[in-house]
Amino acid sequence: MTKPKPINKRGSRLIKQTQSTYIWRAIYTNGDYLDERDAEQGFSSVDQARVKSMVLLSPGDIVAHIVQIPAGAQGVCFRRHKVMLNVGDDSVVKRAPIHCIGWKQEEQATYLFVLWDGSTLLSNDLQAV
Repeated sequence: MTKPKPINKRGSRLIKQTQSTYIWRAIYTNGDYLDERDAEQGFSSVDQARVKSMVLLSPGDIVAHIVQIPAGAQGVCFRRHKVMLNVGDDSVVKRAPIHCIGWKQEEQATYLFVLWDGSTLLSNDLQAV
């Protein structure tokens, strides 16, 4: 007999959180930077007026991906979490999050998506993945 999966107050099956592969870093025009782990208000702590590039750091603070932010553009950074449900056997599979860094300015935008397998997609469509 298998042990039942924990259920939250809403009756949904709980799934184990997966660890993010990367953390973000905002680099400012004067060379200063703000890392995700030091941002008290998350990404809203970033001074958008001074950001010149967005970086994803791999473990050990190694620069893995970087996007230059044009003057006047707003930096973008988020994670998209994907969950696959198998109704047949009630199993839940959660993949590592998809990371995105980039910028937007009026009708123009560039988004770099880094998928769970390490592949990347550069797009101007926020919903590309």
